[in-house]
Amino acid sequence: MQGNIRQIKSAQQLSESIAVRCLRGGVLSGLSERQVKSKIKPFLDPKYTKVHGRPIYADVAKSCGLTIKLQPLNSDIWDLIWQLYVRLSFLVSSPHAAMGKVIESSEDAFYVPGYIPFPTSTTKEEGSI
Repeated sequence: MQGNIRQIKSAQQLSESIAVRCLRGGVLSGLSERQVKSKIKPFLDPKYTKVHGRPIYADVAKSCGLTIKLQPLNSDIWDLIWQLYVRLSFLVSSPHAAMGKVIESSEDAFYVPGYIPFPTSTTKEEGSI
């Protein structure tokens, strides 16, 4: 049990580190590490999101200081997002396993067992991501 808790805490720290580093190098470059962490608390604190797959809506992201541009569901960018979603969804849910790396830092790497086919075409239902 303690090993699982340690892995979860490590994953949370990795996620926070990547987010802060990326944001400080871009849209929140004028802020300190502490200020960025404070601004993006809804993305980091499970009290806000409760479930990993729960959406974070545009108004919440804007309140974090991020520039948000809503896109129509039939735009090219949504098609690319849908393709990425399908691939990642398969990667993390397939019981037919080889090995696929999901995320990595200089200190940690998290792997999910699974063969990773990259579909040449995907379809999506209107209104879904």
